Amino acid sequence: MKLNEIKQLRQQVEEKYKQAIFLAEQERIKALDAIDTVYAMLHKPRGKRNIKVDVQPNLINTLKSVEETQIANTKTYGALKVAIQKALEIVPKAFTIQDVYRVIEQTTPTIAFTCKRSSISGRLARFAKEGVIEEIKRGSGSSPTIYRVKTNEKLFDKKLE
Repeated sequence: MKLNEIKQLRQQVEEKYKQAIFLAEQERIKALDAIDTVYAMLHKPRGKRNIKVDVQPNLINTLKSVEETQIANTKTYGALKVAIQKALEIVPKAFTIQDVYRVIEQTTPTIAFTCKRSSISGRLARFAKEGVIEEIKRGSGSSPTIYRVKTNEKLFDKKLE
């Protein structure tokens, strides 16, 4: 065998490995989502409306790589930030904290069940300070703060940490 053939074989093995990891991760997400759905059905909070945001069916494919998928679906430091970054790519141009929470709930339910809405609010406020999003209308009392994703810009220039 020549060196080029060996390199090609190694590359094929690596691609098969990455694909297998990605498929296994998708199966894990589906299983966790099923568990969380059953839990949510059994322990439905009182007084909250059960509204779902229509999300693209192949939403999991928006996660660029296996590494980002693993970060977004764990309870590690920074997982909420990554989940919010991905949600900002999906939410409508004008959105509230509730919209972001619903998208996170559908894309990464493990994070949605463990995070507080105040954490999402704080992260959105930081993104507004950084200039990634802008605050259209400040919320007060029961009316939520309305944000807008800035247009014609890449949302996040920094590599995900």
